[in-house]
Amino acid sequence: MDVFTHGRKHGETFGLVLTEAMSYGLPLISHRADSNAQEEVIGDAGRVFNKYNTYSYSREMLKLQLSTIYYENMSHKSYSRYKNFYNEASVLEQYSKLINECI
Repeated sequence: MDVFTHGRKHGETFGLVLTEAMSYGLPLISHRADSNAQEEVIGDAGRVFNKYNTYSYSREMLKLQLSTIYYENMSHKSYSRYKNFYNEASVLEQYSKLINECI
């Protein structure tokens, strides 16, 4: 895959599938939904549209396909977001901080 397009109607409560896609440096495309954790998880690693529609998704995919610079920039942002927030070491560090705050 070159891009991860997320189309779950009701959104995500966290979105492990999104972080997995980021670990491969895939740009992400999603939409706002009832459970809207995907917007927080994706951050600047992709695009989150106001609603799911094929026009928005296909237009973004075309932009990623036609502009190598844009694709590489989004891919870099995706992997960087994974590396900074969601890899094993980052998650363990966040848990440790939370536990220390509770103690």
